[in-house]
Amino acid sequence: MKYYLFLILFSFSNSLQSQKLNNNLVLKQCRKEFNKKICLSDEDKDGILFYEDKCPKEKGFTENKGCPWPDQDKDGVIDKDDACPEVAGSSENNGCPWPDTDGDEILDKDDQCPTIPGLVDHYGCPTPFRRDCKAEEQKDSLAIIKLRNDYKDIDQIYNQLNKKIFDSFFKKYKIKDFALYLEFIDWDIHCDLPGCCPNWKYMKYNFLISKFWNRQALESYYDRKNLQYIMFSTKLYPDLIPDFKEFAGTSLYTYLIKFYKENTNRILISKNLNDKNSSLVNVRLYFEDPFKIRVIASCNHSCGNSDIRYEYNGKIWNEITQ
Repeated sequence: MKYYLFLILFSFSNSLQSQKLNNNLVLKQCRKEFNKKICLSDEDKDGILFYEDKCPKEKGFTENKGCPWPDQDKDGVIDKDDACPEVAGSSENNGCPWPDTDGDEILDKDDQCPTIPGLVDHYGCPTPFRRDCKAEEQKDSLAIIKLRNDYKDIDQIYNQLNKKIFDSFFKKYKIKDFALYLEFIDWDIHCDLPGCCPNWKYMKYNFLISKFWNRQALESYYDRKNLQYIMFSTKLYPDLIPDFKEFAGTSLYTYLIKFYKENTNRILISKNLNDKNSSLVNVRLYFEDPFKIRVIASCNHSCGNSDIRYEYNGKIWNEITQ
């Protein structure tokens, strides 16, 4: 082992000496043509000295011997990263132009009928394009069934993050009495024709948010002495209650329905609504995937706000640096 380590150190030392010797030879050659001041200057301010710079008047890169990387087609994507270096294209398409297979001047990436010439108003199709909404809903239904099976116990993992979020947020801003306003299930969905309106029961976000604000998590907040109330962002209309019961599951539904207010169609988990000095903390979640979540928390009374992304590594939740 010591022998191999010696060989590695010996080779590395020889490499450094060889590089230093080569640099000295290049500098010596430069000084035959120019003076020392010129050879050690850096006119283009690229950090590469004149005697080593193949393009001393143009700012360049060490990896390219002091020269700028070429861009033959002038599309802003340098040749070494350009899949089509001689034809101007888009950086999003690796420097190549977007294809238009049917020649209707609607790029394939925006064309609902990429092999059939069509019209802009018809999304690239010759006649108004009608999506099979029933087929899409069936596909979404199968996807949510799989999601529910794959992540049926994810609420226990989310409870770790729940505690981490509020312990750090409350400690940082020294919040005492508080109320919670939570972004919850989104069933007030708007969409534009000719698209298909998604069914709220088959949306990934709705399933994950119901697992995040699970019964155990809500009860833990309710048990805190300094909590005033918990209010949810969306209203629960009477005609939605049967579907919501099936969607949320018995445990969460049984707990929430106790706090349902028929006069406002809201679920309000309350203790004391008269304390105007409490801080109202608003929490929104964005699920990049089930184990990668962006959490935005803010509150009134100018107590502060946070915007943090978390990722679960199989054991604990860690903050992701931007």
